[in-house]
Amino acid sequence: MKTTILLITGACGSGKSYFVPILKDRLAGFKVRVHDFDEKISMTNEAAVDLFLTLSEDYNKNGFFTIICGGILPHEIKASKNYSSDKFIIDCCLLNVEEVERRKRLLLRNENFFLLTNPCKLPLEEWFQCIYNSAKKYNELIKNADFYIEIDNTSNFNENTINSVCSWIKSRIGEK
Repeated sequence: MKTTILLITGACGSGKSYFVPILKDRLAGFKVRVHDFDEKISMTNEAAVDLFLTLSEDYNKNGFFTIICGGILPHEIKASKNYSSDKFIIDCCLLNVEEVERRKRLLLRNENFFLLTNPCKLPLEEWFQCIYNSAKKYNELIKNADFYIEIDNTSNFNENTINSVCSWIKSRIGEK
């Protein structure tokens, strides 16, 4: 049986990490393991992907699905030396946010976040433009998943958005 990885992704400020504790709580009774891709921040993306593929296979052997929330895209997973389309299915949920809301969210973050995501020390408006371009790229690159949906998360993590993400997960793992 193939290992299914449920990927919740989006550009900076879309709410990926926000969902991790909510999903852990709401899906506690389901056979899922929820991870924040940022929990492996000290690793390279390639090393983190390899680790998550290994973990996902181990979880699958025990009947569990893997949920990864983070700024990783399907083609980055598929580029791993440990990935094989014979072994894995990548299902993707893209969290999208209108740019005005994204700016508000990013401005609320602390200075360390800005330094980490802006190593070239771009002026604020140029940095926002990079984030905007990144968000547009996500919309195209998400199509590399085996299955994908897009959920608008502009309304600041309301109950409908949370329910939509949980419903998508349950539909992908065969639960109601």
